[in-house]
Amino acid sequence: MKKVALMLVVGAFLAFAASAQAQTNSQVILYPYFVSNPGTVATIVTLVNTVNNTCNAHLRYYFKVYDNGEWEETCSEYDDNLTLTKWDMVSWDVSGHFGTGALFGDTNSPGTGQFDLEHLSGYSTGRGYLVVEADCVIDGEYTILEVVNGAAVGDRALLGRKSATSCAQTGVFSGLTKEALDEGQQEVVTVLPSTDFTTKFIVTPLDDPSGTGATMCPNVNDYTATIRFVKPGTANEYGFCDRKEVCPSIGEDQTVTCVDVVTLEDLLGGVIPAWAQNGGWSLLRLSAVNNYDGDNVAGDDVNGDQATVFKIEYGTGFGGSMTNSWVNINNHRL
Repeated sequence: MKKVALMLVVGAFLAFAASAQAQTNSQVILYPYFVSNPGTVATIVTLVNTVNNTCNAHLRYYFKVYDNGEWEETCSEYDDNLTLTKWDMVSWDVSGHFGTGALFGDTNSPGTGQFDLEHLSGYSTGRGYLVVEADCVIDGEYTILEVVNGAAVGDRALLGRKSATSCAQTGVFSGLTKEALDEGQQEVVTVLPSTDFTTKFIVTPLDDPSGTGATMCPNVNDYTATIRFVKPGTANEYGFCDRKEVCPSIGEDQTVTCVDVVTLEDLLGGVIPAWAQNGGWSLLRLSAVNNYDGDNVAGDDVNGDQATVFKIEYGTGFGGSMTNSWVNINNHRL
């Protein structure tokens, strides 16, 4: 299988990093998931400069490509740079379906002049996440579009803490507080009937750089998150409840490297049993986030490790048109 080469703009990055560290109003944001499949699924990313001066943004794409009928097991990286004028807003389509450069009449472009995954990597089909670091205050949103049927989901970009120990430089996004699921925490998750909807979970491991450790910013492909369904009323036992208040012990751990999709079938042990096909609920637990700290010892990670976990449900929905639902699962609800 071909592997995507890492294409790092080293000199430009070093110059940018020095500039960013000198700024007190710098910002790091995370677009936790994008997917590219031209003609089928597109992801529109929008980035905004919220201040009255020109600034520099550094784009870091981390993604798995689909090649020879299967997904890569690890992420590849591509870096690019973008200049934002005051009050600037720029949108682009990672899939290239709606265009390979800036969209909607905008003339702004990154250093390469192309934003789409195929020009970045040589592959048109992939999924991953995007970290943007800038020497100004930035914000943004993303929309994932099912091109054929017109269904869409989206959210705001997630804000991170900019510090000297920022893990953005190695791809492990750091410093989330309110929008992620903490290690060892669990939240209620409901599931719609599998006869009408497909349920999947998008998982991206994160890191909190506030702790102490040998290396708090590991290589993105050495960093994993493990999720499971936990039976209500138990400490950590597998389980899933149907609509008749019955909660059999069923399930299997699912571990994600870098970023990936976990299906409902995966979490239930490989198949959705007949008794669960009308839907149900469980506690989704982030049971482990392993940061190997360069020593290949799992579990010795720093305090505060997290993951973003999004539930997506899509289908014809009771015989109607395509419907999507996108839910951020976190333990910081107000």
